[in-house]
Amino acid sequence: MTRIARIAALLLLPIMLVAASKVPSANDGRKDGYVSYGGPAMYPFQLYGVAVDWDRDCFKGKAAACRQLAEALEIGLGDLDAVPRAAMGYYKMACEKGHGPSCAKASQMLSSGSTGFTNAALAGQLAARGCDQLKDQASCGFKAAALAGSATTTEQRQQANSALDQSCAAGGDEACRVRAVGLMASKQAGDWPSAVRLFEQGCSAKRAWGCLGLSEASSVGRGTTKDMGRAASYARTGCTEAQGDRLRVCALHGAYLSAGDAASVDKGEQFLSAACKRGDADACNHLGDLGYQKRAGSRVTPLEAVYYYRRACDLGLAQGCGSLAGSYVTGWTVKQDVGVGYLLMKKGCTMGGQSQCRALESLKTRYPSVPSGWFPVDPSLSVHEQLKQANALVDAGRKTEGVKTVIRLMEEGHENADWLLGGWLYYGLPGVFDVPRKDDALILFENAAKVGHVDAAVWLGMAYWYGDGVPLDRPKGENFMAIAATMGDAKADAILRSMKLQPVREANERRAQEMAEAAKRRQQDWSSSWTSHSAWVGSTSYTPAYSGPSVSSIIDNSNWNQRINYLSGSTTACPRTNSYC
Repeated sequence: MTRIARIAALLLLPIMLVAASKVPSANDGRKDGYVSYGGPAMYPFQLYGVAVDWDRDCFKGKAAACRQLAEALEIGLGDLDAVPRAAMGYYKMACEKGHGPSCAKASQMLSSGSTGFTNAALAGQLAARGCDQLKDQASCGFKAAALAGSATTTEQRQQANSALDQSCAAGGDEACRVRAVGLMASKQAGDWPSAVRLFEQGCSAKRAWGCLGLSEASSVGRGTTKDMGRAASYARTGCTEAQGDRLRVCALHGAYLSAGDAASVDKGEQFLSAACKRGDADACNHLGDLGYQKRAGSRVTPLEAVYYYRRACDLGLAQGCGSLAGSYVTGWTVKQDVGVGYLLMKKGCTMGGQSQCRALESLKTRYPSVPSGWFPVDPSLSVHEQLKQANALVDAGRKTEGVKTVIRLMEEGHENADWLLGGWLYYGLPGVFDVPRKDDALILFENAAKVGHVDAAVWLGMAYWYGDGVPLDRPKGENFMAIAATMGDAKADAILRSMKLQPVREANERRAQEMAEAAKRRQQDWSSSWTSHSAWVGSTSYTPAYSGPSVSSIIDNSNWNQRINYLSGSTTACPRTNSYC
């Protein structure tokens, strides 16, 4: 190998190493992916770089490639989006191609609903394959759990419990969890200590379900001594050290922290907020209580408290409905409306809340005419359903009724209500807002964006960036677009990257203009000097027939323009064969 060839090989080595990277990169090509995930249709998504190879190998029958792609799609490795349904589909394929642990993983995802839907039948089939054919103990645990979930007779329950015990003894984590939960739910007090032992085993292995079970048991003295200190300690371990589904145990950890000093309350709220956003109703209700009680260290405002009570109610917690009802009955933070309070309290009672049922009877006694009250949109419905019905009322010509419903939800602090009402104010709503009220609309848009409403953040980002209806303010536009990007919106993320490159594009455009002007001056200087030269050379000098630019200069100019277009964002390609690129 010549010296030049060796140098070339060394220069290419970093490129070869990058190409061999196991992290999917959009720079290495892309492909539309489709996989069956146990739902009604194939699910589309994007594959990048090495993930395209994994997909190809998976469909050729390589279980390891299916598993690798499933894990990458589950966490959003590299440039891949996190797509749980697609991940489950590849786990399913890995299972079908002989990888036992993937059977357990696919079964778990289908059972838990982490894919956005459940399919108990398919979950059971995959677990049975992993257990019976591939001898995977984790799959045996899910198979036993499926048996326990479908058991209806005493004999079936006994068979399921036997299968759970066998799988748990063999190391099936899910079997241990299901068995422990079942024992703790038993009406026989003698079963509770056995549940505690399984919870202890799980927590010692740093499984979140084990620490959660111990925390709950210790807080009420079920199967063990009541000890709130130990309950708090188990919750902390489960949330901060354990593996698995930590939603509920982190909500408990946040609740215990919020009972401490101001610094602990502040820390606890962070855990509670995360759990509430993820869908834990108790965490939402606890945040509401902190705002209502005005605990030292709490940052929850009264309006946010009402918002959290509503979210807890929408998530199915009777206590949340009751607390929100109380706010309306007394006029705390929201406009007093006993009728709204009555319907919310009735909803809490219907959910099985005994204290809400007692409060409902009290309301009937104090306000006998309230049950006859009528609302165009039932205020006990979820926020999503109320906004949907309110919008339908507006479309049907009952605009005032629809707008009033949205205003009530806006006063509860809901960002979707801010966004909808803001649109009517900004663009006008004949018969209600005949003259657009853009300043008021912008306030609502900003309120929605600041709490993470993606559409509002994108709208404001573009408006301030281009000065469309608002003063031109590119830093402000970039900040709003960043809010949408941090919420996981791919479109906003792409726009934000483009915004950040704007100063570079502008600088390059200025530089290109300066260089073009300099080139023009050089051409003029050359032309002038040539004219002067030809004047004294005489008529015998040679003048070429073609006075235009040479082929090489044409190519050079084309390359230059291509580079400028790339930097300006008008093209996405600038090949390495271009010396300017």
